[in-house]
Amino acid sequence: MKKFIKVFSIILVVAMTLALVVGLTACDKSDPDTLHVYTNAEFPPFEYMEKGEYKGFDMDLIKAIGKEMGLKVEIHHVDFDAIIPSIQSSSYANTVAIAGMDITPDRLESVDFSDPYLTSAYQVVVTTKGDTSFDDCKTKEDVINVLKAKSNIFVAKGQIGHALATGSMGFPNIGIPAGAVKVSDTIGLAISTMTKVTDCALADNITAAATISEDVNKGKYKIIDINLADDYYGIAVKKGDKAMADKVNAALKKIKKDGTFDEIYEEYKSSIEQAE
Repeated sequence: MKKFIKVFSIILVVAMTLALVVGLTACDKSDPDTLHVYTNAEFPPFEYMEKGEYKGFDMDLIKAIGKEMGLKVEIHHVDFDAIIPSIQSSSYANTVAIAGMDITPDRLESVDFSDPYLTSAYQVVVTTKGDTSFDDCKTKEDVINVLKAKSNIFVAKGQIGHALATGSMGFPNIGIPAGAVKVSDTIGLAISTMTKVTDCALADNITAAATISEDVNKGKYKIIDINLADDYYGIAVKKGDKAMADKVNAALKKIKKDGTFDEIYEEYKSSIEQAE
């Protein structure tokens, strides 16, 4: 009996030790001193890679927010479609996502958002220089009527243009034939895939302007500057994580008040405002 008790006691001690180790490992993994940021760095001027470094308005903004929160910032590049699942499955103590993400009803079912940090973007049509089909358009309805007759409309997956063209993410179906919608991974790819004069793409005005001004695209495309839908960019947090949303909002408010936000905006102003 005593031998049994001794053996049982040893097993119990070992089990408790393993539980403690696992618990400590989980605590280490939660990394409370770091703000873990998920993004898709293929969306200039907001996030992109340059010489192995994360650059762009969003990247500088989230670094400033992290600093204000007293946290180191670690950025994780993932596919755009993997951003929300990455937030949902993250075991880190401080997890957010910033990727030029529009605040939409569908996304709000899966994650929560900070207050909008940029509200000046809106959806436009990008078409080739030789396309005259939009020349007489004066209103959003005029543009939509032209789009309905197009055979190739290029969009970036998960973006508002994709939602507009397919009637998803809480947007109504505007009548574009499903077969006409061509989905690319990024807006840059969507625009560069346009090969016919009558091809067009849907993109936010800021990214569209930045993309068509790149050396490889100069003189090839034009923007039909009629607003099809407003874009409101927010920082995503885990669903129900009000504490994190409040901390992000407080930091965002602080850097807007002390001028840091304006300094960051100024650096990317030419790319952002040339489309406004």
